[in-house]
Amino acid sequence: MANQEYNCTDCGNIEILPHWRFKQRKQPFRCNKCSRIESRKQYKAIKETNPERWEQITQAKSKAASNKHALLTPEQRSNHGKKMRAAVTISGLELRQKQQLFIDNAGSEYYDRYCEKRRLISKHFHDNLTPDEKETHYRKVFKNNGRSKACDNCLDIIELENIQIDREHYINGFIVDGLIKNTNIVIEFYGDTFHCNPIKFKDPTQYCSWISRTVQQQWDRDRIRLSALYRLGYRVILIWEHGWNIDKQKYIKRIQNEMCKS
Repeated sequence: MANQEYNCTDCGNIEILPHWRFKQRKQPFRCNKCSRIESRKQYKAIKETNPERWEQITQAKSKAASNKHALLTPEQRSNHGKKMRAAVTISGLELRQKQQLFIDNAGSEYYDRYCEKRRLISKHFHDNLTPDEKETHYRKVFKNNGRSKACDNCLDIIELENIQIDREHYINGFIVDGLIKNTNIVIEFYGDTFHCNPIKFKDPTQYCSWISRTVQQQWDRDRIRLSALYRLGYRVILIWEHGWNIDKQKYIKRIQNEMCKS
């Protein structure tokens, strides 16, 4: 039977199909692209209005995909993986470069969105937790209560100068090493290895297996974190492990001078 032309009722594009194919489609006629868009709208409406039905649909889809995948031979699975990877139009490196370009061009807007996202996530998680549950949670998540031994020793020495520090203080999704009580002064202790001290790490592209990222990526993470704290109105005193081991009194005097300004 000859092919026929059908006009999509949504976009107006012409699609040529065999006559028997049109009988399988529901009226009004939609092209493949518009049909997918309409299906997404219907799924979204079901998700918002009928969560139970949405859960049934997702479980059925997951089960069908698992059954289909189980029938494939190892060679077919390999070919399927190659096909899916070939469909990726942008590599991970290109995506990171694109994100970095956006950060550089819209710095303040990016930081506002970053802080708001961290605030919403942390608020959603912490709303239903008691103070004891929060403490238990972070003791499980962080090793050594979230600090290194060098950081603990540093804060112990600072407290000997009659400076009261609230350790592992929670600020809008961030856990800072210490917050001086009754002030807005934050103390951050940066280990030379974990935070990639520029004095010891000269190559920004060097990959650090202990943090699963490059030196430049770690610097960017620290920069975003510090910028977010500054924008929240906190004064941050950054202590590098290398500098602390050379001259402890310099940092202690700086902390005391900042406290006098408060």
